[in-house]
Amino acid sequence: MKLTFITGNKYKLQSAMKALAPYGIEVEQVKLETPEIQSESSREIAEYSAKYAAEKLQKPVVVSDVYGALRHSTAFQVHSQNT
Repeated sequence: MKLTFITGNKYKLQSAMKALAPYGIEVEQVKLETPEIQSESSREIAEYSAKYAAEKLQKPVVVSDVYGALRHSTAFQVHSQNT
């Protein structure tokens, strides 16, 4: 299985690859600028970015959004263009 991970951050990519390798999951990096909406919710931000990228690339994608250095809140969103 191969996941398309939308990130320009090499450390996020390395972390995802390391975490998923034992399960036989390959991670493909795509650097794609996505619009950043203004929201207090990491989930809403990640969901919007994932939908945008999935529609642009015409395939399912994974994105990660880290919000608020003090909150240490992280949201991951997987989106298929069919959802």
